Amino acid sequence: TKEPFFGIFVFDTPHLIIRSPELIKTILVKDFNNFDDRNFAFAAHDPLVSSMLFANKNPEWKPVRAKMTPVFTSGKLKCMIPLINEIGETMNKYIEKNISNFSLEAKEICAKYSTDVIAKCAFAINANSFKSERFGMLGTKLGLIHILSEFELEKSTDTPVQLTFEPRSFVLASK
Repeated sequence: TKEPFFGIFVFDTPHLIIRSPELIKTILVKDFNNFDDRNFAFAAHDPLVSSMLFANKNPEWKPVRAKMTPVFTSGKLKCMIPLINEIGETMNKYIEKNISNFSLEAKEICAKYSTDVIAKCAFAINANSFKSERFGMLGTKLGLIHILSEFELEKSTDTPVQLTFEPRSFVLASK
C-alpha cells in the first residue's frame, strides 16, 4: 500500500505501521507520549536492552527520553553528518577492496560501520574498524564479559594447571 499509515494484526494484537516520514517525525518529536507502549521483545532483566528507549514502556521511557533528547538536537546531528559520511566512504572503500572475494559478511560490515560511527560521534575516537580488528576485538571482549557476568563462576579442581580467578577483573591466569 502507498498510504501514509495502515494497520495489521500480529496474531490477535493490532499494530499501526507508519510509512510517511513527516508523520514519523511528528510522532517521534511531538506526539511521542501518545505512542509509549510499543511491542518490543526483550529480556526485561537485561540491563543493556532494558535501558533502550524503544524497549521501554510507560512510564519508564520518559526519564530515558529526557536523557537522550539533548544529545540529538538538530545542530548536533548536523555536526555529525560529515563524520558519518567520512566513515561511509571508508566503508565503501573496504567493500570495493574486498568485493573480489565474492563473499562479504553484511553483519560484520554493519558492525564495523556502527562501531566507527558510535566511537567517532560519541567519544571522538577513531576506531578504524575497517583497517584494524583491534577495536572490534575489544567490543567482542566487552560483550563476552557482559554475558559471563550473568553466570556464577567457581574454581574447579579438575583443571590440569592450577588457575587463579579474579571475578571482578575477568582475568584467568595460570600460576
